[in-house]
Amino acid sequence: LEVIVIASLICNEVGYMAGLSGIGVMLLSMLVAIKFGKAFFRLRKKTAVITDTRIKTITEVLTGMLTVKAFCWEEPFIENISSARKVEAGHIRQSQAMSGVNLSLSQAAPALSTMVTFLVCWHNGTPLVLSNVLTVMALLQVLRTSIGKKFVRFMEAFPVRRFGPQSVR
Repeated sequence: LEVIVIASLICNEVGYMAGLSGIGVMLLSMLVAIKFGKAFFRLRKKTAVITDTRIKTITEVLTGMLTVKAFCWEEPFIENISSARKVEAGHIRQSQAMSGVNLSLSQAAPALSTMVTFLVCWHNGTPLVLSNVLTVMALLQVLRTSIGKKFVRFMEAFPVRRFGPQSVR
């Protein structure tokens, strides 16, 4: 409902072609967020499996500490745990990088939408009046904060809810 109201207000200010192109860029950024959400899902699933394997190995070592010490198995277990930690850290690092790109895109979406909207206005020969420019910029910012920001956070957090600590056993 908010998208329809904001789209109609923007189209009223700058015309349908320019308004819809700006809204289209905003919706395109949401589609990119969906793609990132799917990638987060796959990455968190892999990380959960690796973390479970590492914790299982650590638990086995701690449970059988006397056996490990008696047969001098410390080094193989340390290497196994260290390699699992490196892989796990790599997945977490990749996930954080994707999160940074995703949040940067959500912050840049209103500026890109504004630029596209006014480029279409300029191309169509629509005069740009300061009141229209500021109104459109404010409406695109409202659209981002009301829908886009919540949507990006939802797409990042959804895999955690589905594959949180309670569901990984």
